[in-house]
Amino acid sequence: MIVLESSGVRIGLTINDKIGEVFNGLKDIFGYRYIPEYSVEITEDNNEEIDALVKWNLGKGFEVKQAILRDNDIDEYIVVTNPPGPYVNESPYFFLLQVLSRSLAKKRYLVITDSISFYKNGKAYLLMGYPHSGKSTILSIAISDEAIPLSTENTIVEVRKDGLYIVNGTKILVYDPVIEEKYSVKLPYIGVTKHGYRIVDIKSLNNKYNKEYRVDEIYVLHCSFSSTGSDTEIIKGRKIRKILWHFAYSLIRGLDYYDPYPLSLSTKLIDKNVSEMISEIANQYREIYEIFGRPDHVYEYIVNKHRVIK
Repeated sequence: MIVLESSGVRIGLTINDKIGEVFNGLKDIFGYRYIPEYSVEITEDNNEEIDALVKWNLGKGFEVKQAILRDNDIDEYIVVTNPPGPYVNESPYFFLLQVLSRSLAKKRYLVITDSISFYKNGKAYLLMGYPHSGKSTILSIAISDEAIPLSTENTIVEVRKDGLYIVNGTKILVYDPVIEEKYSVKLPYIGVTKHGYRIVDIKSLNNKYNKEYRVDEIYVLHCSFSSTGSDTEIIKGRKIRKILWHFAYSLIRGLDYYDPYPLSLSTKLIDKNVSEMISEIANQYREIYEIFGRPDHVYEYIVNKHRVIK
């Protein structure tokens, strides 16, 4: 059996053949780009303590044959698919991310999708945004400005009495090399993607990556290369819950797409836990911010609010 573990959640995978190829696929950097920091191992003990069990049968394409969701016991899935791999069979990565998100929600953790986070000037910032809203660019700028990167794509958070804490997240950053000249960004990268984007392992840049950070401010990004300056709008009340509901529940409900179509892994317990956690966040953070503009100007505004750039 293969065991994938992230933030205390253990997912067991039983494979009927080619266990080595599946294991190597899960060790590929593509998995670490989307699944929050995890370990993976092969074990001979099929009685391992696990939170979810995936029975992996080899076959073409990707199909979930069965999903048995138990709010107070182990979830079980049967999938038919080849070993995972970037550009050839990516759906298993996103399926496992979804399984992980549900298992974490059972333990009252949230996976905030489409998010980055970093620590700078004594504050931790959580930034959310749809694809192409400037997240990777701003994180690259932040790292170049000696900020501590915390997560690059999906962020695991825990709601506590004194605030929202970043407890884990993805550690692989992928950025467009265009920004190197445009925003004076130069980071040590470990490879390039098929399309020429730089790949950065933020663990190599940050020896404090496993420390928990309390979130000081939350932003929703709307950035573009063609924009100028920066502008913000304060979000309050119901809209905070609406925004958080999307970014905190997309993975579980199957709104983060994978082929041929994503499942919904929602149940009554998950609905209750997510709803309660979102309400707690909204009560603790009475204001969050939508921010618009050019990525470097937006970053400057976020970390140095006294300098509003027009």
